[in-house]
Amino acid sequence: MPDHQTPQPDLNNSADVPRQSTADTQPMSATSPPAQADWLIGQTVAGRYIIEEKIGEGSFGAVYRARDGQNNMFARRMVLKFLKEQGLDNEWVVGKFKHEVEALARLANHPGVVGLLDAGEFHQLPYIVLEYVDGVPLRKRIRPGGMELEEVAEIVRQTASALAEAHRREVLHRDLKPENIMLRSLGSGETNVAVIDFGVAKVQNSDLPMSSATGLIAGTYPYMSPEQLNGLNKTLTPAAEVYSLGVIAYEMLTGVRPFNARDIASLRRLQEGGIKAKPKDLRPDLPAFAQEVLLRALAFDPAGRFQNIKTFGDEFARTLLKPDAPPNPDPPVKKRPSLLMPVLGFTLIAATGLGVWWLSSNNKQPAGTPLSTSAAAPRAAAPAPAPEALTYSMTVQKVFDGRPMGGQEEYSGAEMFGNGWKFKFNVTPAADGHLYLLNAAPQPDGSTEWNVLFPTPKNNSGQSKIGGGQKQTFGWYVFDDKPGQETLWVVWSRQPVPELETAVQSATQTALVIKEPRQVAAVAEFLRPWGDGAPAVTADEQQKRTVIRSGQATWAYLLKLRHDKY
Repeated sequence: MPDHQTPQPDLNNSADVPRQSTADTQPMSATSPPAQADWLIGQTVAGRYIIEEKIGEGSFGAVYRARDGQNNMFARRMVLKFLKEQGLDNEWVVGKFKHEVEALARLANHPGVVGLLDAGEFHQLPYIVLEYVDGVPLRKRIRPGGMELEEVAEIVRQTASALAEAHRREVLHRDLKPENIMLRSLGSGETNVAVIDFGVAKVQNSDLPMSSATGLIAGTYPYMSPEQLNGLNKTLTPAAEVYSLGVIAYEMLTGVRPFNARDIASLRRLQEGGIKAKPKDLRPDLPAFAQEVLLRALAFDPAGRFQNIKTFGDEFARTLLKPDAPPNPDPPVKKRPSLLMPVLGFTLIAATGLGVWWLSSNNKQPAGTPLSTSAAAPRAAAPAPAPEALTYSMTVQKVFDGRPMGGQEEYSGAEMFGNGWKFKFNVTPAADGHLYLLNAAPQPDGSTEWNVLFPTPKNNSGQSKIGGGQKQTFGWYVFDDKPGQETLWVVWSRQPVPELETAVQSATQTALVIKEPRQVAAVAEFLRPWGDGAPAVTADEQQKRTVIRSGQATWAYLLKLRHDKY
């Protein structure tokens, strides 16, 4: 996909909204739209918006790029978001669509929020017209070694300012994440932030009637605050979004999120235990006072955080740019109506539909792939390896049109690779132990096929034990022709892991695929979230290697190898 695109909200990001099939369509009547696919393309809406291209679709909504037909000389671009027929009978979906219009109307003309231009109905389908944001999502700017401090400071400051205005207008976004922060270049090195996707925003004191449907809190769980995850009989305040922006700031600085959790249950446990890997441990050039501000934003107790998100953004930016400047005391907070939001539960945003169409290829993940934090890691050198440290790298042969191009090159594993490229995997542990490397391959039916890459009869004679300092190399493997991510589980233990020993040994009889159902279940259970002490990862792009460290005697790490068409 091209870089300059405008992400728009996902209408399917709450699990309490029932999914409906789009297979059964009704013939067009005098009051209903045609049934054929993409029938809106080429239509002129409200006598002026000429729809050119569909750019995203979910179960209940579709997003189109359009141009303004009133003035062909300038042909201004915009985005039209439609509620589809399938959503018209769902009270919760219709209610959230209307609340999104109300939220954006309250924030009209703010430079840090995607602009609402118009709204109406076309063939009985509600639509909203949004500003076309010519930029890239923040997700595409986050790098394995972290971003420049100056850039982080400016993005956090502007994002906080936009959200502060939303809070002042009694709107909570509720789904803050890098994909929903767009960056527009203004030239001369300046960047403007635009917060998008108010599709699940909460509007306090709304002019619209409340839905009688059960509305679960929607969001993307790695960026949710503890109170949003544990929200039964709780309320959300702007401090929840201070936490979410803190998670994003941590990721911008280090390349990883503060918690390596694969599901909500493990994230809850990790949040309760507090931040184990301090951002300065992963990013030594981070000013100490800036870390102090960031850790306060990530406090487990909402009362311990900044209560005003603009205060957090300003203080964080100032301490990033002025290393010797201590944080200022909190200014007095003016009394205003609180943003109370009853939390009836929690849901996840599925990585399908409108929510991910704008992502760059290095963020695509095949269906069925376990969720994890990125394999990316901080740029700076970490302390001397602990006994459980393990270093890996990749030897890559680029391939174009089936032909090798150039010589073999070394990579850290955090880079973007090309479809069809070949690679070998190199692993060197710091101390004696047992290594297991498993490929989790998603299947068309939604299941996962477990392929054993190490140990095998050809790799270390089928023995998992390897000595400290001994380099193991295995491959060749080939990236397939579909852009996405290959997922490899790296498991290290001082002692043999019985579940994995049994599985990998039996796999030698089945072409290195774990097929016995009990063994598949045992492997999946073993690889469930690990809790506190998740591995810290440092990618050294200069040395073309990555180091995994953990204080645990046994740990597992999900490595993602991203590839796309080159």
